[in-house]
Amino acid sequence: MIITVLAVASLLIGTFLGTRFKVLVLVPAIVIGMAISVGVSLAQGGQVWWVIVLVAYLTGTALQIGYLAGSALACVFARRGRKDAGELVAAAQRLPKQA
Repeated sequence: MIITVLAVASLLIGTFLGTRFKVLVLVPAIVIGMAISVGVSLAQGGQVWWVIVLVAYLTGTALQIGYLAGSALACVFARRGRKDAGELVAAAQRLPKQA
């Protein structure tokens, strides 16, 4: 259960980071995310070492996939915004000029 929560949270955080920041923000995000996931796994207790490593790896991977999805969304929104802006400029140019 906790693995799913960590994966979904990492995916959403990565998506947010992808829409707002450049790729260099992933390095500290992955380090902090892995540290949090290891801490949560250790606090849960009864985990074998390879499960903790797997959860940390999953967290880093989910952040990267989320960042990729967020970057794609940002490109789509930027392209849509440029298209809308181009239509506004064309409409403004068709208006009659005032003397």
